[in-house]
Amino acid sequence: MICKKLGNYMGLEISKPDLVFDENLYKSKIDELLEANVQKRVKKTPINLGDEVSININGYNEEGEELTFMRADTHQVVLGRDNLFKEIEDALVGSKEGDTVTVHITFPAGHSALPGKTIRFEIYVISAFDRIFPELTDDFIAGLNIEDLDTVKDLEDYLREVVLDIQKQSIDGSLKNRLMKMVIELSEFEITDDEIKMEVAHMQAEFLQVIGMEGLTLNSYLEDAGLTHDEYMDDLYQKCKYRLMYHCIADEVAEKENIDADEDKVLGEMAILADNYGLPLEDYLLSNPDSHERVRKDNLRIKTVDYIFDRAIIRQDS
Repeated sequence: MICKKLGNYMGLEISKPDLVFDENLYKSKIDELLEANVQKRVKKTPINLGDEVSININGYNEEGEELTFMRADTHQVVLGRDNLFKEIEDALVGSKEGDTVTVHITFPAGHSALPGKTIRFEIYVISAFDRIFPELTDDFIAGLNIEDLDTVKDLEDYLREVVLDIQKQSIDGSLKNRLMKMVIELSEFEITDDEIKMEVAHMQAEFLQVIGMEGLTLNSYLEDAGLTHDEYMDDLYQKCKYRLMYHCIADEVAEKENIDADEDKVLGEMAILADNYGLPLEDYLLSNPDSHERVRKDNLRIKTVDYIFDRAIIRQDS
């Protein structure tokens, strides 16, 4: 791919929306803190939504044969969080530790693995727990032993700063994407269909790896998203074309403005990747020889987009 003409990227004018504090995000941060400190108590009485259960799940087809891919042993879940089929959640409500509940679920005709099939699920309740949330008090906050956070007001002030920072980063990220779209529209490219298709293959492989870690196939993902395969591929093609142009612009500007990658940040990112794989950095680099250059390019492109952003003329909407 060639950038035949690099459009103007200096002093671009763009409007910035007003920042309206996100109360819902703020409340979710408080909920996360309380959730992290929830206490569990063994429950012998009937289960309700909001309780935590440990269950074994077995699925059987219409011939009574067990479907091993539907099996889940010691599956820990909080009822009411949409982590189970609704029919299974409904059946578990009112059951107790030691009970087995039976649920029949008919899958839709378009289901990738079980189109139109009725599956019998046997769910055994290993254990159940009440979940007791702490009260948000000064004593609770002080007991967390978090530096500079001793009272509820300290926590509220801190979380408000966290939420504002998240919102500012989100707004800045949106502005940067809009600026890059402006530069792309002002530029001219020489790009072939084969280059885009190669990027599609690469991006799809990354995507399949991600959803595979969540136990999904492409067909099951498309079904959940309500997309046809053609719609998915058309959208992916356009995203890949945009990504190629985005990278081309960033690389051209970096070269023109003599922007270098931040090697300390690159090595820091490499260390995180190595740690994720449980390897020393040297061993990770040996087994992934292209990773350093990939991370370096990513860092360089981020710095280049920041360079364009820092030189833009940003006007407040109001």
